[in-house]
Amino acid sequence: MKRNYLLISLIVIICVLATANGCIYDELAGEVVVTEKICVQFEETRTSPNFSSYEVDNRFRERLMDLMDENGLTLADIRSANVVSGTYKVTKPSKSHAWAISGNVSVARQDIPGDPYSDGPAPLVNLINQSLKDAKGKPTPAVLIADGVAVLDRALQAVIDGEDPRLVLIMESGDVVPAPSVADPLEFKWLSCVTFQVVVGVSMAAE
Repeated sequence: MKRNYLLISLIVIICVLATANGCIYDELAGEVVVTEKICVQFEETRTSPNFSSYEVDNRFRERLMDLMDENGLTLADIRSANVVSGTYKVTKPSKSHAWAISGNVSVARQDIPGDPYSDGPAPLVNLINQSLKDAKGKPTPAVLIADGVAVLDRALQAVIDGEDPRLVLIMESGDVVPAPSVADPLEFKWLSCVTFQVVVGVSMAAE
């Protein structure tokens, strides 16, 4: 996956006057921001307008570790990590109607299946009369809710601290128009993605 690198600051520049014509830069130190996206897909077949389903992401630590490895970094290099944005899209909408759905997507942490949630659930995205047809194809920017973002940010910090968090995304419908039924089911695939950024410290010694 394409990575984005941004040098956002040079915080230490030591310039020693060596000659009348110039200086020597002994060390450059700063921060680099690296971003990564994590996606979870829901696949739904529903015969009622009110439903709830969940999907598990147990690769949170793996994704962050891969990101570090690919860029020659370690967890010790991380200064901070947090979620910065989210998107959603429908990859396979039902063809029988122009369905519209209301509801929410929440997130929780549950490291051991069957155990109580250790963090959350907390709302991450609210959907209000969202047309599945309009959400097909190009990702739609999501307005992320602070409570759900906080759960994800704490999970990122847990990875940095050496833990292996398992995350659960929960989709709950509030209303579906028109109402699905056994004879006319609602079928769709829904892809939810969040992008997180990792700020790492870098330094470069000059000869």
